[in-house]
Amino acid sequence: PNSTIFLWVRQFRRKGRTKHRGEKATRIEGDEWCRKSWMEHYGGKVPTLDPQTVVQLLCKSISQKNSETFSAAHLDDFFFDLAEEYCHDKNPRCDQCEISDFCLANNVEEMKPLKKYIT
Repeated sequence: PNSTIFLWVRQFRRKGRTKHRGEKATRIEGDEWCRKSWMEHYGGKVPTLDPQTVVQLLCKSISQKNSETFSAAHLDDFFFDLAEEYCHDKNPRCDQCEISDFCLANNVEEMKPLKKYIT
């Protein structure tokens, strides 16, 4: 408790699941979007909607909408840039962050200790 803890996030897209999934209506809407997007892009049976699959669908949809490639690396870069601006280990600027309303570490009581980790 009195030492520095370093957090290393690995294989999130394959294994990143959380019980904190937002409001039921939002989950249903998100699930419907994923299923519809899968059918539009790939057809056939919709696979398990694990994090990797959702990121894949999001990137494919953004690429199609903008007529240029948008990959998981672009998405990672976006979040790293956002984190660099607001998510500081010692002085987070949650009150100024554009997505703080969706941040688990900012909104879910048992997740707030994440703010103490150095990444």
